[in-house]
Amino acid sequence: MRRFVPILSLITVVCSRTSTDTLLSGSFLTAGQSAIELIQPLSTAPTTANPVLVWTSRANVDRYRVEISGSNDFAFLILNKIVDGTNYTLQDTDLNGIAKLDARTYYWRVSIPVASNNLVSATGQLNVLTFSGKTGGENIVYVDGAFDPSLTLVSFGNKSQPFRSIQRAIDAAVTLRNDNNAVQAEVRVAQGTYTDELFMRANVAVYGGYSRTDWSRNITSNVTTINAKFDRTANFPADITQSYKTTTILDGLTLNATILSPAHDNIGVNVAGAGTISNSIINVTTPNVTFKATGILDNGLGLIVNRCTLNVTGNTGAGAAIGIESKSNPDSVFMNNIINATTPGSGSLFGMSISTTGPVISGQVNNNKIIVSANVNGATGIQFASSTTASTIAISNNQVTSTGPGNMWGMNINSLAGSNITVTNNHVYTKSSTNVAYGIYFFASAPGIMTYNTVFAGSDGASVAAAVIMPTGGTVSNNIAFAGGTTTSRNGFGEYGATSYSPNTFTNNLVFDANNALYDDGGTARTSQAAININTNTTGAGGTASGNLAPWGNVYGPNYTSVFRATTSKGVAFSLTDPATWEIKGYINATNGPADVDASGSWSTGDMGANAAALGPQ
Repeated sequence: MRRFVPILSLITVVCSRTSTDTLLSGSFLTAGQSAIELIQPLSTAPTTANPVLVWTSRANVDRYRVEISGSNDFAFLILNKIVDGTNYTLQDTDLNGIAKLDARTYYWRVSIPVASNNLVSATGQLNVLTFSGKTGGENIVYVDGAFDPSLTLVSFGNKSQPFRSIQRAIDAAVTLRNDNNAVQAEVRVAQGTYTDELFMRANVAVYGGYSRTDWSRNITSNVTTINAKFDRTANFPADITQSYKTTTILDGLTLNATILSPAHDNIGVNVAGAGTISNSIINVTTPNVTFKATGILDNGLGLIVNRCTLNVTGNTGAGAAIGIESKSNPDSVFMNNIINATTPGSGSLFGMSISTTGPVISGQVNNNKIIVSANVNGATGIQFASSTTASTIAISNNQVTSTGPGNMWGMNINSLAGSNITVTNNHVYTKSSTNVAYGIYFFASAPGIMTYNTVFAGSDGASVAAAVIMPTGGTVSNNIAFAGGTTTSRNGFGEYGATSYSPNTFTNNLVFDANNALYDDGGTARTSQAAININTNTTGAGGTASGNLAPWGNVYGPNYTSVFRATTSKGVAFSLTDPATWEIKGYINATNGPADVDASGSWSTGDMGANAAALGPQ
């Protein structure tokens, strides 16, 4: 028969060795043991938002309490979890009050849940980075140049302890993704002024405009400025290939390259590879009288510039000033930008110069406002030159103002045969105080399509003012040309030179205040195409030349008595007080004479005929 020990006897034995309080508090389990030690992650290293927490074990203990808080006093616990064993991988579903750890510093500790002498550990830091290192994951590092001016704290690249240098953050992002360019990374930069020269990395985007307090973004109120250390603020190196053009980004920054650079051009952003520059202000000056100032120099593989403002000022010497200079670029896109370029000296001046040695496959210059103002020599708003390879480019919806002494061009387009050049819906204002002024000049052997443009060219000197010099072949239709200034040689549309500058189709164009609505300089050695035929109202290629109007002024040049239909009515008025906003206030009917113009000077639709839709307000 089995014998049983009475329960009372067992209690007596236990109580004889351990006090009742000790037994009830569980302290007998931890008696004589030291505090728990945290093993990982280290407080001096970054971690992920779902870290593996590891600590030392204690005898007689199988279960531990893990606590995480946003403050080191643990006033509010975002994690209070009892776990088995000495490690725990943080699960988002275990968190209290938040869905996921943010990119900031948190505090954690471990204790024994059943003992008053709970062997609680020292407090550790969780320096969380939202950087998964994986394709499609969230991969963000933070920068604040004003963080810890005493330099006593470690920078981890999160919101609580951000990097102080933008370049360090870019390099850290590359390291965190293990040099895998397929992983897109993001650098968020707090407001303030940084002195740096950035070297971008493939598939890394740098965004300015963040508040250093709550990391909300407003690029207007949280201005983030980079001042060049030397002669430029940022570079897109040649190893950034075209496949990363839309994901290698500079956005929301003010970039200043304004210091004196001995024996160097000053450049806002230098592009040898591919990338995107957006929502940024770029200021470039060059006090050095020998060298030039360029807002963006593009010698790369594909560039997008979108919603940027470029202010470029040359020097008093011969150094050029160029807003955007693009070379050998297959498919650059420049859209929604404002470019102000000026020079007090004798150097060349361009708002935008696209000069390629290779083909432009699908270039776009769209919806930009370009203002160039020269003090000594001439200037060009937009130049496109592709003289070695056939190219395709669309230039549309731009406002271009080019003023000053010297020879002034609104647009100067020169391309090889086989190119596809489209110029449509642009407003161009060109004025020279002393020399020639050309609104849109097709200095090209390639055909072009030129439609729905409004162009003014004026000269107050003794030189020529011509609103449009037409392309060879192609279409010139539904354009409005205004020739002004005090010069007596005011031309609307011109066919210039001994080569052929005559379109295939020339229809429904309007010319105002021109001595010569259609002008041929009398060149007799046209090698490939005759001029517009004044007897048949056809172009040299046998196309149509009809529906064109000259409401006032002469309707012919040296070789013309037809093509334009003359009328003495002045039913069109111009507002030229602001060259960037001047507009047509009336309309002349192509078939039935002047249209009605209402009291406000707006368009009348009463008797416009078939051309009204084609020549409606632009």
